[in-house]
Amino acid sequence: MLRLSAGLVYLSIAAGFLVAQSHAPSTATEASTAESGRLISLDAQNLVLMNAGGKQRKLPLQPFTSLRRFGEPGAAPEEFQPGEQVRVTVSNGVVEQVSDEISDQIARKQPHRVVSQDREQYRFTVEPVDGATGTPQGERQTLGYGRPTFLVQRESPQFVFRVVEGARFWINRGAAAEGPDLVAREVLDDASRDRFARQQRLRTLARLEVNGAPARVLTVGATSTVQLGPDATAWGLRLKSGERVRVSDPAKPEGAQTTLLVADPMGKPPMLQLQGALLGLRAGSSVRVTSVRDRVSFQRDVEPILQVNCLPCHGGRGASGYSITDPVRLRAGGPRGKGIVPGKSSESLLYLTMTGEQNPRMPPDRDATREQLELLKRWIDAGASVEP
Repeated sequence: MLRLSAGLVYLSIAAGFLVAQSHAPSTATEASTAESGRLISLDAQNLVLMNAGGKQRKLPLQPFTSLRRFGEPGAAPEEFQPGEQVRVTVSNGVVEQVSDEISDQIARKQPHRVVSQDREQYRFTVEPVDGATGTPQGERQTLGYGRPTFLVQRESPQFVFRVVEGARFWINRGAAAEGPDLVAREVLDDASRDRFARQQRLRTLARLEVNGAPARVLTVGATSTVQLGPDATAWGLRLKSGERVRVSDPAKPEGAQTTLLVADPMGKPPMLQLQGALLGLRAGSSVRVTSVRDRVSFQRDVEPILQVNCLPCHGGRGASGYSITDPVRLRAGGPRGKGIVPGKSSESLLYLTMTGEQNPRMPPDRDATREQLELLKRWIDAGASVEP
């Protein structure tokens, strides 16, 4: 890089659906606790965290664990880098949420203001401030910067680290290559933070579109219901009545799978009412819900990725000579070749530069994800139609 309750009951009424919930008797649970520390490792099953005292702690994740980066839910475990500082929420010994520091700063509305920069020592000093008033909100801290540091201002990567007194940034920190000191990892001004958040949102949508979303079965019968995980809320709300989905047991990829009709997504996280029984599954089962669509949509799946990742530099005939402002220019490309060759992603400059098969790799700040590239490839290979 730069890179629930099984007793849920649905009552159908003329205007839509009335939801009545009955919950099983509650059991005593531990209150959620939050702690910050240095990330040692993170995968789909476990997290290892080191606290300020140097003690490591291994904690399990659940299918509904929320992973947040740049203020947005739905990050993949591999987007978190070993050594970075994270905030972890734990309940009953299980991780509920993992957030990078920028997500925590956004939640508290506390960016950092630059106090000074020492270019000889490769350090700069910042203080947390109230996002609305600029009032200092905590102690100043001095951070190193160097090769791991990624400074983005006005949505453009800066290859020389230079910040001015009074400038406002959102900062992720991580461990230095040597020693206990912390260095800045991502340093983003307001416009760049907003862009990274939009990128993160689209990365999540593409991942869920390709891989499916974790869910839990609530009821099974002639009409069944499932509840999506909290990080799948935005994806679930894109589902429309009449769309088909596949519900499968993630532990049995070749086992029980049923294609069903989505009736209506409701609530946050969305609960999907499905027409038909979930064969081989029961209430409480963990499942994966995957969209079953005939084709990749340019407007839904591809255009948003290009707008966020490419439009800032390719919104007109700039130095590259390539504009993506309309389908004709998107296909035409520039001096280096055709942007899109319908039916042939292997000859399309847009795809080749986004995969890194041709240099320079684009976009320059954050690589497109595997799932985004898969959607782009499928769209081009299917003819690159821009019809709705």
